[in-house]
Amino acid sequence: MGFRFLKSFLRTFGFRIVILLIIITTVILSTGCNGNKSKDQGPSAERQSAETEQQSGEGKDSETSGEIPMELERLEKDIEEIMKILNGPVAASEEEKDKGSEQQDKGKSESKQDDSGKGKEENQDKESEQEDRKKQEDDQEKGGEQGNEQENKEQKDQKQGQGEEKDQQKQEGQQEDKGQQEQGKENEAQQPDEKNPWQDITPVIDKLHFTWNSYEPKAAKIEDSQDKLSAFSDALNELTNSIQSKNKTSTLVNANKCYGEIAKLYSIYKKPNVSEVKKLKYYTRNVILSSMENDRTSVDENMEQIKAIWDVLKSNLSEDNKEASDTLDFSIKELEKVIKEEKQNLVDLKGRIVLTNIEDIDKKLSGDQ
Repeated sequence: MGFRFLKSFLRTFGFRIVILLIIITTVILSTGCNGNKSKDQGPSAERQSAETEQQSGEGKDSETSGEIPMELERLEKDIEEIMKILNGPVAASEEEKDKGSEQQDKGKSESKQDDSGKGKEENQDKESEQEDRKKQEDDQEKGGEQGNEQENKEQKDQKQGQGEEKDQQKQEGQQEDKGQQEQGKENEAQQPDEKNPWQDITPVIDKLHFTWNSYEPKAAKIEDSQDKLSAFSDALNELTNSIQSKNKTSTLVNANKCYGEIAKLYSIYKKPNVSEVKKLKYYTRNVILSSMENDRTSVDENMEQIKAIWDVLKSNLSEDNKEASDTLDFSIKELEKVIKEEKQNLVDLKGRIVLTNIEDIDKKLSGDQ
């Protein structure tokens, strides 16, 4: 009975069951293949997504903390060039430092030669004194009438000779005066006119404006740069007006003001210590320029700024910069000393030494980065 039922069931539904089994098998196999493909493609997709995110992050970093643009460095150099042309407070060049050390060595050698020369001269003087005494004793022994007659004759000859020498000297003096006058006229004719510094500054300030025009739109893309860009633009226009009026003091002050705004622009690139070094230069120049104007209040305020920035900066410098750091540290103390002692004539010199030492650290930091 059961067998007949099974046989009847297979005849009726067997074909349908086979088709159903085939469909189920196909679905299972298809699902398995898709799963394997997704596993194989998973890591690749994840890597691609990560790379995309990384590229996006790098794009943002290049705007906020990328390499410092060449235009900004050119702006800094041109501002310092203007101050150099006007003999303003700038760091000493390598040639100037070499000349200074050569003159110092020369001074030491000359002082030694002077000491040895004085000793020789003293010995020679003693010997000549002894010889003179001996001659005088011999002359006294010979004495007598012959000596007196000879002395009288010599005195007459000497008087005649003195008269002739006076006339000759007078003639030579007149001829020498004429020669000097003629030579002076020749030197005046040969001497070229002194170069006008404003002629050298004009192309520099023009270049500054063109460089600024190239730099500003790039920097404007960086966050929190608008106020700094606006401040530099105003300072640059003030500097240009000072140059057009040919006012040396005003030009130096406004050039340094531009430099102070440059220091702030360096800060938007997130480079460690760079902005602080530029600020040290700015405040040191302010000390020198304020001292030239006898503005003691401004001198003291800027000196305090130097000390505050330097206290933070020197703790952030690496061990490789220790020698340069110590040199700058002592020069800052020397500058503060002459300020307290109100030795205005030394403030310029000590200030330029500080600027030179800051420049050495600036170069080392630029090489490290």
